Amino acid sequence: MIRAIELFRMKADECERRAKRTLDKSEQAELVDMSAELHWLSGEAARLQSRITQLEASETSVTDRRIAPASAAPEAPML
Repeated sequence: MIRAIELFRMKADECERRAKRTLDKSEQAELVDMSAELHWLSGEAARLQSRITQLEASETSVTDRRIAPASAAPEAPML
């Protein structure tokens, strides 16, 4: 996912550079539009990656809590 985010950003920057070099206004508008969409996609991918990371972290902590009591030595009964 990280590589996809980097690729979206690289392509967005490339579109911006090409837009600055082109003289055709319609092509320039298309390139600027594509750049904006690619930046948006990279942001969405980054947001999703963050959610995935948070979910994985919460799953790990839930799993750890389930394992910890089972691995602990049983307490002696109170008499």
